[in-house]
Amino acid sequence: MKTLKEPSQGKVMCFIMINNDEICCGSDSNINVYNIESGKVVKVLSGHTSLLRHLLLKDNLDTLLSSSDDWTIRMWSLETQNCMR
Repeated sequence: MKTLKEPSQGKVMCFIMINNDEICCGSDSNINVYNIESGKVVKVLSGHTSLLRHLLLKDNLDTLLSSSDDWTIRMWSLETQNCMR
């Protein structure tokens, strides 16, 4: 069993497994992508301005949808780390 520490020290509000190597967690307005083996953050997706509520991984495993208390839904490329919409 591994314990992953959130950099913001906040509560983890949502999380989703990307694959066998990575997990996404949201505890504030950022999405942190962790390498499960090392326990370290390998990507940070920034763009929301309020607390994250939901994460959904699309079937292609490269696109992540997120919703936030800022009343937005964002679409992210996990490959480029860019917000696509």
